[in-house]
Amino acid sequence: MAKTHRQVVIDEVARRLALLVAPAYSTSAGRSVHDSRDPLGEPFDEKELPACWFRDTNAEIGDAGAGVDEHSLNLEIGIHDFGDRAPEIGRLIEGDLLKVIGSDKLGGLVHYLRPTGTAIEVKRETRWMVGVRVTFDLKFRTKAFDPYTFHAGPE
Repeated sequence: MAKTHRQVVIDEVARRLALLVAPAYSTSAGRSVHDSRDPLGEPFDEKELPACWFRDTNAEIGDAGAGVDEHSLNLEIGIHDFGDRAPEIGRLIEGDLLKVIGSDKLGGLVHYLRPTGTAIEVKRETRWMVGVRVTFDLKFRTKAFDPYTFHAGPE
């Protein structure tokens, strides 16, 4: 089955999140990646941690001219982990997320990719827990009215 370019982008996000495994990164949340899981509606149980979730949310499509559509997409990524140094771990995870997602415009699949915000929440339950959320805006182009055909033309 053919994939829309949006799905190709999301597949690449999932692939990159799966790379988040220690010792190369500050977490091993890449072993448990969840597409579109809402951690508020379906919270992670401590036994599931570390875990990573992501979702593509608001999207807009505009006319880029010359038979090309520009897709603007919001991406939200979160990691839940635990550890005695939870605040420090959260800051390290934030850096890992920025690096693994933003290093090369998702392998050239998008022409614009910027982080728009981060949040770190630390709390103590039976042990120290940390939740990190990073949001991104990204843009890619397809042929007009054809979300399956990527357009890599000039920006």
